[in-house]
Parts: sequence; structure tokens; C-alpha cells
Amino acid sequence: ESRLNPSSRDLPDVPTDGSTSNLRFQGDLEGEYDGPPPQYIPVTVLEDVQPIRSVAFHPLGSFYVVGSNSKTLRICRFPDISDLQSTHEATYPAIILQRHKYHRGSIYCAAWSGDGRVIATGSNDTAVHLLRVDPEFGLPTNSVEDSYIQLTHHDGTVRDIAFMMNSYSKDSAGSPTNGHSSPPPSLLSGSPGYLLTAGAGDCRIYVIDVERAGMLSSAATVGGSGSNCLRLKSSSAATVRALSGHSGTVFALSVWAPGSLFVSASADATARLWDIRAPAPVLIIPSYSGAQGSAFASVSMEAGGNVLASGHEDATVSLFDIRGARYISAYRPHSNEIRSVRFAPSDYYLLSASYDKHVVITDLHGDLSQPLACVQVAHHKDKVIQARWHPEQLSFITTSADKSCVCWALPTV
Repeated sequence: ESRLNPSSRDLPDVPTDGSTSNLRFQGDLEGEYDGPPPQYIPVTVLEDVQPIRSVAFHPLGSFYVVGSNSKTLRICRFPDISDLQSTHEATYPAIILQRHKYHRGSIYCAAWSGDGRVIATGSNDTAVHLLRVDPEFGLPTNSVEDSYIQLTHHDGTVRDIAFMMNSYSKDSAGSPTNGHSSPPPSLLSGSPGYLLTAGAGDCRIYVIDVERAGMLSSAATVGGSGSNCLRLKSSSAATVRALSGHSGTVFALSVWAPGSLFVSASADATARLWDIRAPAPVLIIPSYSGAQGSAFASVSMEAGGNVLASGHEDATVSLFDIRGARYISAYRPHSNEIRSVRFAPSDYYLLSASYDKHVVITDLHGDLSQPLACVQVAHHKDKVIQARWHPEQLSFITTSADKSCVCWALPTV
């Protein structure tokens, strides 16, 4: 069950006529933040020669993968923040793998499978690459250097990818970890399962069987300039389903729990709740300001599956009650397009990142229909493109057009 409280009072119906008269709309950062704001500091800073777009955590948070406009893929070790001093000066991260020209274009998105064994990336070269890695050490398992599996089912830029969550557990008790302890990677079980991929072009969302792609790759042709790219003979060979419905680029995908449900966000000013077993969406969610409203640039569902947060091109965050099919609130914590929203592992905080160069945390304790407390916790020198919570603690990583990827954490001393 969700620990978020959408409030017991009646909520406004989903506006479909462009009207916001029934929606409680909150102003710019109007909530009062109780107590001193958290003083996040940069722990490590990765620098590139071009903007860094994408970052994704290993399921236990021990590593993270970074994709850049320079076509470079890096796997870094997450720093030890157990004894972080407030006077700490940012260092360069420990890079355990670096591959130049990993894609033919910019790396727009990345995801790490829940079993820790596959890293997926998407690019404006329209390809999806799958890299098999050791879940404990984060390094490629293939003895052939620079090898990866290439999927070519898209006809436009791949804007987001996400692994469906299997019903495996991360600890010996058979339940997900609560953030207080980290099980050894050997206890990660299961398989990579299905991968969701989406973007521009035909605007379809593809469901990919990762295991099947791996098996088919053994009979695939080697291609690419000087690389060991295993390209499947048929681009649709590993596709389980292709979901149609969006009329504009699909910018983001959100998976929140084991099962068959996920949410997509699009430039067509709708978000859609899907069940991969069905060809049509379960629910179509128009923008908070109606059918002609602002594009959904990012979405995140809290773990209970009850509240959907979305970031919009007009700098607005909206909160939607899935069960009631009604908007709870909308507010503007930024002054420019919001490209990333993410619920914290505890669900009580929402992380948002914007082209206004700032990162904001919204406190979600209490009644969500009331004014929400927001605080700016980090900033870059240029547009912030992605922000991702560590899977087990309240630290996060950001990527930016200022050509950096930064790990942020709260000092313990």
C-alpha cells in the first residue's frame, strides 16, 4: 500500500477540456520548508568533452553507468559516503569501464536490470545496446573485448528504456530491502526479464525479451566499425509486443513494482498506464491543463502504484491519483522545462531536475493537495538533464549539459 496521502477530500476530475478550474494549483515554491534545508554536497564529479545525458544505478547502488553525447559509456563505482565530511572536496569517480564510440550517436538513456546482469542503452542512432555484466563486479562478462548486442527495432531516437521488475527478492527473507542494509550481490536472483524501449519515430513502445535477444545474438552477425557488435538478423526477433497509441515522441517510462504495469510520458500531452499483456492502455491521463496542455517530459510512480508524479515542459510538476483517476495538485518548483522527476526509495520525497540548472526536493509528508514544501538542493552550470536517487539511500546523481555527472550526498559529520 502507498504511504502517500492523496487526502480524503474530493479531488478534481481529470480535466479534458483545457480547464484547470477544479485543480488546486500551487505557485512557485510557495510551500514553507520546515527547518534548515538539507545541505547536499558534491562527492564526485565526472567530466566529459560533451553534455552528459544519462545515468542509471546498479540495483544495489554499488555502481552506476553514465552515457554521454560523446558516445562514451562509463561504469563507475559509487563512492563511500558513510563518513562524509561537510568540508569534503569533490573528487573524480572511480571508473571501472570506459568505452568510446559505444554508440554511433549520443547516449540518451540507460538502465541496469534488476538482477544486475544487463546494462541497456538507447541513442539517437536509433539503436538499443545490451551489455552483459557481472552483477557483483560490474564488469562485462563476455571475454570478447568491446562486445555488445545491438537491437535495431526503432526508427527514431530512443529516448528512454526501463526494465520490467521480476518477482525475485533482494534478500534472503524474500522481500525487498528497506534501505537499512545491503545484501551481497550474490543474493540477486532471477533474470533480466523484459525491457521497455521508447522514443521518437513511430512513437511505439516496444517490449523486448532480453533472454531471447541474448540467445539469438549467438547466431547474429558481427557488424560495426571495428567493434564486436552482435546485431540480430531480424530487428523484431526479440520483440514481445509493440504498443501503439502515442502521437508524439515518448520521452519517459516508469516501472515501480513487479508485475506487468508501466507508465509512459509523451510530447502528445498524455501519460498512459499500460499492462504489457494488453494492446491498448489501461488509462490515458491528459496533461493537468487539458488536451492542449504541456508535454509530459518525465514520469515516476511511487511504489504503491497510487500516485503518479510528472514533470512538464512548462516547469510544472503534477501529482495524479491513479485509483481515483484524478489530479491531486500541480506546482512549479522550477522556472524551465523539467526533464526528470523521481520518487525517493522511501516515497516521501520527490526529486526534480530542470533546464533551469537546479535540482529540487519536494517534501511529500502529509496531505498532497495542500501546498508542498520544496527546497533547491543542488545546481549545475547548465541544464540538468537527469537526476536519479540511489536505490537505498537519500543520495542522488545528476547529469548535465555542463558536461558533468555529479554524485550528491548529505554529510554525516
